[in-house]
Amino acid sequence: MRELEQRRHPLRLLGLRMFTVALLVILFGLLRGVWSVYEKERETYAGRAGAEQELDALTNREMKLRADIAYLRSPEGVEESLRQQFDMAKEGEGVIVIVDREPKKKEEDERAGLSTVSGWKRFLPLAPWQLFGQ
Repeated sequence: MRELEQRRHPLRLLGLRMFTVALLVILFGLLRGVWSVYEKERETYAGRAGAEQELDALTNREMKLRADIAYLRSPEGVEESLRQQFDMAKEGEGVIVIVDREPKKKEEDERAGLSTVSGWKRFLPLAPWQLFGQ
């Protein structure tokens, strides 16, 4: 009986409860630390996947640029580049220049005094389109 009374002693019960609370606080702190490490690992994995994709893209771009440089160092590449940039032609080749005639016709009409304004707009002298332009 005395043993039972010692087990139920208020100070002993208070000590056990405080020990349990302390263990729970320590467990919570450990779980929180483990969770933060887990989140950092997830972020690292996502960052690594993004970096690997970027590395692949840059590697592909480097290979394309190296191929372009090699092509431009060849005589055919130099010739094609000059033709594209400066509209050059080889000796004996002809160049065709296509000119749009529509803008030229409007300029000639304006010089001759012909208006491009429709007929009913010419009869209203102070219409808003004449005050503020067409």
